Amino acid sequence: MRRTLGRYLWGSGIEIGALHRPMNLTGLAIMDIRYVDRCSEDDLYRMYPELQAFELTPVDVVDNGEMLTKIGDESVDFIIANHFIEHTRNPIGTLENWLAKLRQGGIIFLTVPDKDATFDRERPLTSLQHLIDDYHATPEERHARDRQHFEEWATFIDKLPSDEIAQRVNFLIEIDYSIHFHTFKLQSFLAIIHYLVETLRLPLQLVACADTLSSGDEFILVLRRL
Repeated sequence: MRRTLGRYLWGSGIEIGALHRPMNLTGLAIMDIRYVDRCSEDDLYRMYPELQAFELTPVDVVDNGEMLTKIGDESVDFIIANHFIEHTRNPIGTLENWLAKLRQGGIIFLTVPDKDATFDRERPLTSLQHLIDDYHATPEERHARDRQHFEEWATFIDKLPSDEIAQRVNFLIEIDYSIHFHTFKLQSFLAIIHYLVETLRLPLQLVACADTLSSGDEFILVLRRL
């Protein structure tokens, strides 16, 4: 299905957080692509030893994938982010930032893990109100909310007893480990798109989506800047 919906991609753009699984662009109308990650390949290997067994995609731009401060506004035709949005602290703000980087008619191509098909299955589904609160949080509030996210991770993913959670959380925060801050289902993500369009009045259109649970663990969305 990624290949089928990939036909919406064209021109010059970026992929965020490709690691060892960049999107296959064979046969697509892509003139140029740059790969963005928060660390160089060497730093990624040091931060995530589990990646040592894989060949990482060369990183062209070291930047915060949520903010994309090194990517000019209205400068790219597409942004690919496969299994990345769940790692963001502020998904609504991230999508708003990405939209600003696109030229008119540009595409955001997202694949998002369905929580029930991954190790997140025991975690609660992130509500739209939670994401709205993340979007409006002050830096001080976001620090506290981040800690809650890490506590949820230590509880449901690391499955630690309560007396070990604080130490684990402190360690994950210290090394800035990239957890799944939020969990999604297709319908819950569509509610985010509705909020972006109807409440924030962003020039955004959902042009395609697909749930691939019958053959995988993700759903796919293609968004266009109007």
